[in-house]
Amino acid sequence: MGPEPILNIPVHHNLHVTVDADGTVLERRDRSAGRFSDRSEVRQEGGNNASNEANLVSWHSEPNGTLIRIENDPQSTSTMTVSFVPAGGCQLEVINRLKPGFTEYKYFRISTYKMELFSNYRVLKTACTMR
Repeated sequence: MGPEPILNIPVHHNLHVTVDADGTVLERRDRSAGRFSDRSEVRQEGGNNASNEANLVSWHSEPNGTLIRIENDPQSTSTMTVSFVPAGGCQLEVINRLKPGFTEYKYFRISTYKMELFSNYRVLKTACTMR
């Protein structure tokens, strides 16, 4: 039996992604939960199917230009799909799935600076903008 779950912790994530002509991806992320916040950066050289093993994050692009980010967490996988729409904008879809055999998500909690267990993980809102 795990620790007593803490419910409804709102966390705001901002992901800023740059893709160079050679396929290099630079991801800058900041997130906040109340008065706590942190930042990280991932640089993936070489385009498709390269990954950053230290952060367990990989980016690749589909032939239609869709960008896909996969984060391989200890007990789950998060997939973010950025699709481009004809009017020049974009749409973001986020799917989190537990790995087989797990019933809780394990994420780094910014208020304690430790990995902790969460009984659920919900994305309440997504937004995508292009420059």
